[in-house]
Amino acid sequence: MGKNLQGWVDDQPAQDPELTRLARELERVRAERNVARAAHREAEHELESLTEQVDRLTALDAMNVETARWAKPRKTKRAKNSATALIMLSDLHFDEIVDPAEVSGMNAYNREIALQRLQRTAEGAVRLGNDLMSGFAYEGAVVIFGGDMVNGNLHDNEVFNETHSVIETVDFWADHLAAFLDTVSTGFGGIPIHVVSVVGNHGRNTVKPRTNGRVQDSFDHHLTRLVQRHYRDDPRFSWNVPMSADAYADIYGHRLLVTHGDQARGGSGISGLLTPITLLDHRKRKREASFGRGFDHLFMGHWHQRISTGSITVNGSLVGINPYAYLGNFGYEDPAQVFAVITPERGVTLETSIYPMDRKAEGW
Repeated sequence: MGKNLQGWVDDQPAQDPELTRLARELERVRAERNVARAAHREAEHELESLTEQVDRLTALDAMNVETARWAKPRKTKRAKNSATALIMLSDLHFDEIVDPAEVSGMNAYNREIALQRLQRTAEGAVRLGNDLMSGFAYEGAVVIFGGDMVNGNLHDNEVFNETHSVIETVDFWADHLAAFLDTVSTGFGGIPIHVVSVVGNHGRNTVKPRTNGRVQDSFDHHLTRLVQRHYRDDPRFSWNVPMSADAYADIYGHRLLVTHGDQARGGSGISGLLTPITLLDHRKRKREASFGRGFDHLFMGHWHQRISTGSITVNGSLVGINPYAYLGNFGYEDPAQVFAVITPERGVTLETSIYPMDRKAEGW
């Protein structure tokens, strides 16, 4: 009674018909077992493959990579004069129209002009890095998408003088922002690019600003995600596209905080913009300290005005002065975008502006 099936079969006479039947049954069971094992192995391989795909998709959907790959601490010595280039794009206001007649002939803007200015911004960054700051050995570049890439649905088209729906605007400009990134990488010899993105106040899909859902309901965020998908299989690019209003980048151990800047209030006093941005910087440092961390440099846009205080950088705009700024009696500034050099020793070491406006080429 204690014998297994095979032992019992071995004890039976060869001519026993029951032996033949049981042998056939045993072979059938073994065959079914082998098939089940093969199916199990195949299912395990499929599960591993699906898990890898899910991990990649999850990483793409919830990307929050603070440290650029090339800028992590190294045990080996870095090359002499190692550096990272930084280009900030913000307040592009794609597809807004500025009629020179409405701003005393001081500016013009439309889709064609925006295309030229975006291209000249990329070319200007490459020229600044390779020609004017050629002593650095650039390991990579950080490109900041600082918000207000598009105007959103704040105003009716007829009122705000736009010619395209926001959806069409996002669809059109995704390819051109991808081309911008490729121009920067190629222009610096194929260096890796780390993109850090935050949303602005104009890209929102509601009339009033939102607290909950600020990022996922923004056309700025959607535009960045389209560009991210464009380069999802390109190893040159890494992404930090958080669902929070602020983003971070750790470069050589120097921590950058990126925000749009619309949380700052005021700016009409004798100190101008310095008071609200300094107060915003203080509040964010206090908040970060309560989290048990800090940051070294704050980057923001929103104000269409280039300011650098040493630890605070405020970007200009691509659109330049528009009827809103003109009627608000804001001071004139040429369209400008930030270019900076980050080094392991000093963090943000050099900082200047790229000026992409060319009246003659733009035809006004």
